[in-house]
Amino acid sequence: MGTVAEKTKRRKTSGEPRAKSPVKAAGTPRITTLSESDLLDAAKLMARTVDYVRSGAGMTPLGMSFKTTPPLMQHIYEQDPDLSWGAYDDDRLVGFAVSHMRDRQWHSAYLFVDPDYQDKGLGAALVKTGLAEAEKREA
Repeated sequence: MGTVAEKTKRRKTSGEPRAKSPVKAAGTPRITTLSESDLLDAAKLMARTVDYVRSGAGMTPLGMSFKTTPPLMQHIYEQDPDLSWGAYDDDRLVGFAVSHMRDRQWHSAYLFVDPDYQDKGLGAALVKTGLAEAEKREA
């Protein structure tokens, strides 16, 4: 049995091209603690990425748009801002992970990477950053 990603790649699309991200990948993104001021950009990145994946799977894009940070994302971030990271190419947010801990368990709540930066190890780097912090906290 294949993974979800493998199954998605094998699906036939409706013939429509996949939605593209507006800016092509330029350099190697740096990972740093996600700033609260970047949460709205993170939500918008999430919406673009979801539509990209849905489009590639032959599904109708959801067309989500955000004028404010989604309450659940804001709440999880506020539990411990040091457990959330952004991947930045210059000043542009191109990936992010929001996580939290309950007792000694680490939970990854959000992980999204701009489609132009996917398949380059950025998602894995964000997860490894979270796991390293969880291990420091003896999760």
